[in-house]
Amino acid sequence: MDKMNLNTKERLTTVDQDQKKFFLDYLNQVGFFNLEELHPLYKQSSPEQIDDIRLKVIMMAGIGKNLSLEGDFIEAKRIFDSALELAESKPEVVNGDFIAFIYYELCLFFRMVSDLPSSKRYAILARQYAKTTNLRLLINYQFATFKAESEINLKIDKLNYYSYEFHKLKMHYMEALVMTRLGIIYEGKKDWKNADSYFRKGLKIAKEKNIYHVENMINNSIGYTYANKGEYDKALDVLNTALENVKSFYNRTLMLENIGYVYYRKLDYKLASEKYLEAYNYAKAHNVISQLPEECFFLGDCYEQMGNVQQALMYYKLGYDHAFYQVAEGFGLNGFRKKAMTTYLTYLERMNYRKFDGKSMENPFEFSLGKEWREIRDIFQYHLIMHHKNKAYSRETFLSGLKMKSSTYYTLQNKLKKQGYKIPGIKEPNKPIPEDVAIETLNLYIRNNLEHLSWEDANKRFEKDIFLYLYRQYGFQKNRLGSALNLSQPIIRAKTGAIVYAYDQGLNR
Repeated sequence: MDKMNLNTKERLTTVDQDQKKFFLDYLNQVGFFNLEELHPLYKQSSPEQIDDIRLKVIMMAGIGKNLSLEGDFIEAKRIFDSALELAESKPEVVNGDFIAFIYYELCLFFRMVSDLPSSKRYAILARQYAKTTNLRLLINYQFATFKAESEINLKIDKLNYYSYEFHKLKMHYMEALVMTRLGIIYEGKKDWKNADSYFRKGLKIAKEKNIYHVENMINNSIGYTYANKGEYDKALDVLNTALENVKSFYNRTLMLENIGYVYYRKLDYKLASEKYLEAYNYAKAHNVISQLPEECFFLGDCYEQMGNVQQALMYYKLGYDHAFYQVAEGFGLNGFRKKAMTTYLTYLERMNYRKFDGKSMENPFEFSLGKEWREIRDIFQYHLIMHHKNKAYSRETFLSGLKMKSSTYYTLQNKLKKQGYKIPGIKEPNKPIPEDVAIETLNLYIRNNLEHLSWEDANKRFEKDIFLYLYRQYGFQKNRLGSALNLSQPIIRAKTGAIVYAYDQGLNR
C-alpha cells in the first residue's frame, strides 16, 4: 500500500467519537478530490468488523459508491440498501451529517442509474439533515444541476458559482465535474462551441490535479460530442488514445461503446456491431451490468439494419433479459432498461404482423385498449368462429377444422349471444360479420396466424400475442394491467410470466 493509502487507513482506524465530523469532512474531500485513493481501502474493508455504527454505515456507503463507479449497480444497490436500513434503524445514533451523507450518496447513485425521481427524493432528505458546510454545498449543487438540466433557457450563473466555491475549498474533483456537467448540458442542446469550451476547462483541471477518473469521463464526453457532430476521425482519435490508459472497468466500457457509436453514426453497422460486442463481452466479464441493456439494444439494431433478423432478435431478447433482471432488483423502468424492453416487444410484434399477401399489417390489438379481458376474449372468439364458419363448406368441415365438439359450439353460441354477438346456428347459412362489429385488422390477424390451428391452440396463441401487446401498452406494470383487464394479480403474474419466453423461437413459426 502506498503512503497516501496508508495515511487514509490510519485516519479511518484511529478516528474517535470527537473526530467524527472531521472524519466525515475529510472523507468527502478525499472522495471528491482523488477518488482513486479510496478504492483499495474500500475493497479491503470489512464493515461487519466495525463496532461504531456511524463509521460502519459510512464505510458501507463508500463501498457502494466505489461499486457504482465501476458499473456494478446491482451490488452497489444491495450495500446501499443495507447501509440505509441499518442507519434508519438507529436514528438516535446515525443522525445529522451521518445520515445526510448516506442520503447524498444515494442521490448520486440513483442519478447514475437514470432514476431522477429517486435521486431528487434523496437529495431532499440529505438537505434536511446535513450540518457540515461542505456537505451542504455538495447537496445544494445537485439541486442546481437538477434545475439547470430542466430549464429550456439555460442559466449557468448558479453552476459557475459552485465551480468558484469548489475551487476555493480545493475540491478540484467537484470543480472539474461542474465543468463536465455544463459541457454535457450544452452538448445536449447541440451548442458545440460551449460544450467544447467547458469540456476543455474540466479536462485542464483534471490533468493538472491528476484526477484520472474525471479525465476519462471528459474524454468520453468529447469523443461522443465529436461523433454527434459528424467529426468521426476526431472522435476515434480521442477515444482510442484515452482507451490506452483507462483503468476503471466502467469508463473503459463506456469508451468501447462510444467507439462502436462512432461507426454506428457512420452507418458502418458491421464494424459497429463488432465494437459493441467487444464492449458487451468486456462489461459482462467485469460485471459492469449497468451497460448491458444499452449494448444489446445497439447490437440488435445493428443486426436489424444489416437484415439479420435472427441475430437482431437474439440481442434484443438479451437486452430485455438484462433490463428485466435489473427492474426485478429494484431499479426503475427508465433509460435504456425501458428502451431495451420496449424494443424487444415491439420487434416481436413487427415480426408477428409483418407483410402478408402484399398487405401491410397494422396492429390488430388496438381494439383491446380500454376493455376488460372478458370482453376482449369474447370479441376474439366471435371473430374466430365467424371466420371459420364462413369459409367452411359444411358443418363437418367447420367442426373438424377447429377440432371442436358440437356441444362446445352450442355453449359458445349461447355465451356470445348473451354478450350481443349473434352467430348462426351450426346448420344455418353463413352470414358476414356486421360492418359495425367487424374489426378488419383482427380478421387479418386470424387469417394469417391462426388459420390452421385448433380452437384450443388458436386461443392460446391469441392470448400470448395480446398479452405481449398489452403488457407493453400498460408500461410493464402488472397492477395497471390487472386493473385495466379486471383480472386478479395471480392471474396477471401467470399471464405475463411466460409471454416473452414463449417467443424464443418467434421467427420460426
